[in-house]
Parts: sequence; structure tokens; C-alpha cells
Amino acid sequence: MRIRIVSQDQQLLLGVVAGLFLSLDIPAATATPDENPYARTIVGRNAFSLNKKVHARTEDSPPTQPPRIILQGVTNILPRRQVLFKVQVPARPGVPAREISCVLSEGERLGEIEVLEIDVFAGSIKFNNHGFVQTLSMADDAETVPALPTRQK
Repeated sequence: MRIRIVSQDQQLLLGVVAGLFLSLDIPAATATPDENPYARTIVGRNAFSLNKKVHARTEDSPPTQPPRIILQGVTNILPRRQVLFKVQVPARPGVPAREISCVLSEGERLGEIEVLEIDVFAGSIKFNNHGFVQTLSMADDAETVPALPTRQK
């Protein structure tokens, strides 16, 4: 078994030939949707939910009310302003009504609820709640804590 040593000139020549070969414009073997019998089936199935479902809205159906947001507090402890709130999600078929606790910063969203603006000092928060822009304040829309009974002596 003999090992042949390749000179630098031969390495350079081999590199140039390989580069020219790789730079050739060779068309890829692709099929158009008309040639592929499975293309319409695969695209129509929408396996990865890439296409949004179109929901037809009838004109007689009234717009639904967005879920109620109950404020619990605002904070600016860290370098970002945050709001603490609860959302009362209505019941759906197969899912009971429930309450979800959330902590979001400005610009963040949870489903269809987005925090647009937080004013910590005024205690007001602007939400986009399922397409309805609403401004809530800590004075009017915050959760009230029940008063503790006083101890009689």
C-alpha cells in the first residue's frame, strides 16, 4: 500500500475544479402542482394550520361581549411596567367558566387580550380586549377586598 503525497499545486487545481463544479446552475428536480397528484390533497388538508380558518359572521348575530377584566395591581419594580389582573372567561361547549390570573407588561398579549399602555402613577391601564379598546382604572375597576370583621372586646 503506497501513500501518494499531493503537492500544493495539485490541491489548488482540485479546489478550483470542485468550486467550478459546485457553482454550475443545475435545475432542481421539482414537480408543479399539476404534475403531482397529491399536492392538492396535502395543501387542502392544512396539516400545520398555516392558513387561518375563515369564520363567516352573520349580520344578525350581535357582537359578543369581551370577557371582564378585574384589575389587581400595577407595578414598576423592575425596569418595566406590569399589570396584574384576572380575566373571567365565559363558559364554552365542553369547558366550564373560569377565572385566569395574569401578569403582563406593555405590548404583551395573552390570547385576544393585549396591554396597550400602563400609567402607574394615575393607576390606569389601556387594554385591547378582543378588539374592544378599553381603559380601566385602579380606583374604579380594581378588585375590592372585603372588610375584616372587627373584634369586639
